[in-house]
Order: sequence, then structure tokens, then C-alpha cells
Amino acid sequence: MSFKNKYIILFLMIFILRSDILVFSEENRAPNVSIGLAGSFGIYDIYARKGSNNWKRSIGYGSGFIFEKMFNNRFGLHSGLWATESFVFYIENDTGTEFKIKNRAVSLPLLLITSFNVSFLSINFLAGPTFSYLFYSKIVENNMNISGEAYLIKFIKYDQAAISGGINIKFRIGRFTDLFVGGTADFSITNLLNNNGSDNNFDHYYNYKGIFGIMFRTNLFPIPASN
Repeated sequence: MSFKNKYIILFLMIFILRSDILVFSEENRAPNVSIGLAGSFGIYDIYARKGSNNWKRSIGYGSGFIFEKMFNNRFGLHSGLWATESFVFYIENDTGTEFKIKNRAVSLPLLLITSFNVSFLSINFLAGPTFSYLFYSKIVENNMNISGEAYLIKFIKYDQAAISGGINIKFRIGRFTDLFVGGTADFSITNLLNNNGSDNNFDHYYNYKGIFGIMFRTNLFPIPASN
């Protein structure tokens, strides 16, 4: 065996040994970052805090990419990016005409996780702000057979900030895999309409919905080992 080949074999042995050590270390370090996919379905409505606008609730649904980071076994951060489509009805006070409005938005939650873990079950309480960008709003139906559709986005405040809360229940189905189901609610503290000082209406978008999905636990950004 040549001198060069001996060095190659020695290098491979060191590499394999080093890999085994890293694998052993990773296996004994609890994953604290999770990524996953989720869906939602719920009720959407608008609360007329001030003014004469008359709204009626309807349904909405969405899908999202979820990111969670646990700082320890009790507290963590729940975030991600959601895309939603929702509907509400606006009722004209004078004629009683109902206009069905379709809204589309993307949302970024930044919620504190308070976790309670029992065996294969983890119960997470969520609370914090959610920031949304409402980029589409359009009348799609009415009950008077009025022809045509109207875009309403010029009357809407694009940027919305909400107070959010909820509960998420995770079921461990594999070493690094969780299924989850839960419920959340959002109440926008931002006026929905872009009044520009010409109107005294204050309307707040809110919803309550069920969520469900799958999470994959990783060792990305691991918690430093205690000394």
C-alpha cells in the first residue's frame, strides 16, 4: 500500500468517526425548530365600531407555511406566512341590497407559544400580533341582479394589524413529525376602510377559524447545550 493511500484511508476513518459523533450528538439533542404546512377554515366578519355600515359574516379559508422556534420546553415563537381568501356581505341600509365581497390577503403572525407537554401530546397556547396585507377586495355577487363587478381595494387600508390568540394541539406521530389541529382568532385594531378624513366609519375585520396541518421538527438553530 502506498504512502498516499495510507493517508487517504486515515482521512476517511477520521471523517467517518467524526460523522458518527455528530450524528450521536444530534440524536441526543431535542429538536427545537419546526417547519410545516397548514390549512384553515373559519368565519370572517366586520365589526362596525362607529358609523352606519352594516355587515354580515361569511366564510373564509387559507393555507400557509409554518415556522416555530422553541426557546425552552415551555416558551417559543410561532410564525409563518399565510394566504387567505374570505367573504363578507355589505348590506345597503336604504335598499337592503346585499353585496358579497371577496377579500384576499397575506398574513404574518408573531405569536408567543406557551407549551404544556404530556407524552405524545403537546398543547400550545398562542398569543400576539398578526400583520396582514390586504391586496384584493371585490364585489362578486348581489341579491338585486345588478350587473357588473366592482373593485373596492382603493377604499381599503392595505396594511392591517390584529391581536391574535388561540390553541394548537400537536400529536407526535413520528420521531420528527407532528400532526396538529387547533383554533385561532384575529381582531384587527386597524380601521378597515381608507376614510382619508372624509368619513366617520370605523370598521374592524375579525375572524375565528380552525387550523390543521403537519410539522417537521429539526435541529436548525439548536439550543446551546447547558454547561
